[in-house]
Amino acid sequence: MDFEVEYKRNKIIHELMKGIWGGNFTSPIKQELTNRKDFKVLDVGCGNSCPWVLELSKDYPLAKFIGFDILPLYPKGISQNNFQFIQGDILKGLPFENDSIDFVHMRCLLPAFTERQWEEIVIKELVRVCKPGGWVELIEIDVDGKSLGPTSKRLITAYFPYYILCLF
Repeated sequence: MDFEVEYKRNKIIHELMKGIWGGNFTSPIKQELTNRKDFKVLDVGCGNSCPWVLELSKDYPLAKFIGFDILPLYPKGISQNNFQFIQGDILKGLPFENDSIDFVHMRCLLPAFTERQWEEIVIKELVRVCKPGGWVELIEIDVDGKSLGPTSKRLITAYFPYYILCLF
């Protein structure tokens, strides 16, 4: 795997998704992110550049942010007091207590797991660690195109040319 290409791809995806969805999240959490020191955010599959979680940790310095990824590729030179990176595999379980995270975020991992893994492990783990009244936000695209909504269609149209460029 070419990590420089993957880094650039993650940054492009982040900016495209933010633009297409009109922000970094759709769940109603902005007030809590802004005002609560104990508000915890988990980004599962944060990628080698952690673009989403690092941007939010800068924008909301009171909240606590955790980036979680199977690859041990934490960006160098980051020293934010409200951000922590943990390497691990969600298929082996998330290393957090039940009901301990206020907002769980995951995106672009649909093809990373089988349907059975999604049903039996991934979704259950995301819900297990989310506090009652908290939010789990999955940003995924139906890649076969059978049930694309208007936002997913915009994303694929915008993303495809950039993805091809990153491959070469």
